[in-house]
Amino acid sequence: MSDLMLLCLIAFVAAFMFATVVGGWREHLKKARTSTPESAPGVGDVRVTMIVPVRDAEDTIVALLQDLYAQRYPRELLEVVVMDDHSTDNSQELVRGLMRTWPGLRLLKNEGEGKKAAITTGIDAANGEWIVITDADARCGPSRVQRMMEHVGTEQPDFLLMPVITEGEGGLLQRTQVDEQAALLGVTAGTALGGSPLLANGANMAFSRSAFRAVRGFEGDRWASGDDVFLLQRMKRAGKRIGYLLDPEVAVIVQAEPDFKAFWQQRLRWAGKMRGVGGSGNWISA
Repeated sequence: MSDLMLLCLIAFVAAFMFATVVGGWREHLKKARTSTPESAPGVGDVRVTMIVPVRDAEDTIVALLQDLYAQRYPRELLEVVVMDDHSTDNSQELVRGLMRTWPGLRLLKNEGEGKKAAITTGIDAANGEWIVITDADARCGPSRVQRMMEHVGTEQPDFLLMPVITEGEGGLLQRTQVDEQAALLGVTAGTALGGSPLLANGANMAFSRSAFRAVRGFEGDRWASGDDVFLLQRMKRAGKRIGYLLDPEVAVIVQAEPDFKAFWQQRLRWAGKMRGVGGSGNWISA
């Protein structure tokens, strides 16, 4: 066999394997989209704490908090904890302004440094059994918590992944990010629905507080980023039930990075956390 034929054979085998994997993900997505959900039980008296880690988010935090205030979930069972991670802008003052008329909103200072420490501090102070993480630059619809908790009541997961949709105003850089994030969303949903989750997005995930404590949270992590994939790996190793809710009502929307500098810094953070995770999943997701 010539070298050219050997290369063609290798390329064919690789393409076939790729098509098989992606085809499997597509079938899981199709099934999730077309299946009729079971009648969800009432949400009962499950308390939910929504944690929003914030660092210098004065341009986005008010819009997000307005979305969280509008949630169609029993107000007495829902609280929002904004974790300030050493902001130097007007973020804290904006949150305090909303707190005057919103008893369910709290502002706490991060006892450590970085997003993982902020989340941990928020969970330690939370009153809810279920924790929902939302990035400060995201937006969401009013049925997000309600639909999420209906799913939790039916499927009983310990850790729940949900969609993150990236939008861009135009231009090649932002259109590239929109397509890129759509692909990563497909990987995240397809693998999770297939029972072998590879990725997670910290802008929209939820878990029971007891499960977080059972896997010891982020204790011992030395990487600055990766609150999502590191927690996913810990949940998997502990045998926790990991679910994915493919429902537009629970999706959050984020904006694509506006310039190449921010784009590049974001990818450096991602590269750092994926290097810390290790394993063959990195190659598969790539």
